[in-house]
Amino acid sequence: MTKPRRPRRGTSFLIHARPGSGKSTLLLSLPKPALIVDAEAGDFDGLATIEGLADVDVRSWEEYEDDPTILTPNTVVIIDCEEYSDYQLGLREIREDRDRKWKGFGLDTITRIQAKMEEELEPLERKMLRARRGGYDHYKAMLDYMRADLEWLHEQTIRRGLVTAWACQTNEEMVPLHPRLVGQLRQSIPDIPDIVGFLRVEEGTDEEGHHVRWRELDIASAEGALATAKCRRRHVANHYGDTVPNPNLAQIAAVASPRKINTRKEDING
Repeated sequence: MTKPRRPRRGTSFLIHARPGSGKSTLLLSLPKPALIVDAEAGDFDGLATIEGLADVDVRSWEEYEDDPTILTPNTVVIIDCEEYSDYQLGLREIREDRDRKWKGFGLDTITRIQAKMEEELEPLERKMLRARRGGYDHYKAMLDYMRADLEWLHEQTIRRGLVTAWACQTNEEMVPLHPRLVGQLRQSIPDIPDIVGFLRVEEGTDEEGHHVRWRELDIASAEGALATAKCRRRHVANHYGDTVPNPNLAQIAAVASPRKINTRKEDING
């Protein structure tokens, strides 16, 4: 009896960028079918017609609920994240995906989802949380849950080959530029994913003198990552260097975790 092939290991990304740099567009390049929690009210239908993504079939969560058979190798399902519970809905769908139909999962953006956490607490603050026992900080607790969520998502890249991408805004007050995150998550979340990248837009002229724009992803290793993650980072660095032109997350993930992974001692420790 043929033993089923173990799925290719996935890759976890933390992508930060200035507004308008194309974070939402980049998430459309996740392996598909993909599920994206959209807290930015992005125009994913319009984005799918550019950047070589014209074949992407963008569907709403409601369409998928009505007919789960709509999923194809080109489908991206969008959950409009109007409340914190919508973020939880996306995570629950991935947790309950026993058939592993979802190949990619995106959050757009962590920065906005954190703001929705605060909004979630506002009515409670006025009523139930006035008498906090022992200085208990409910918002901090929710942020701790978010860190646990992202650690779990990263674990799924190893266990089931899921490719995840968490977009957020850039904190331009820090040098070098860092993801814009709240509180201690600013230091702790960038340690979780395999690849942390800064997405930027470049402009210039082509050989015929026409004005052109393109995107580049400056990639960095996630400090504190496991040895297996460092090995995957090495594959990406050897292939692209420090900058990925016209980035595509599915392609980068395939480079990060090739079918035949070199398990020599020096590579594992690298």
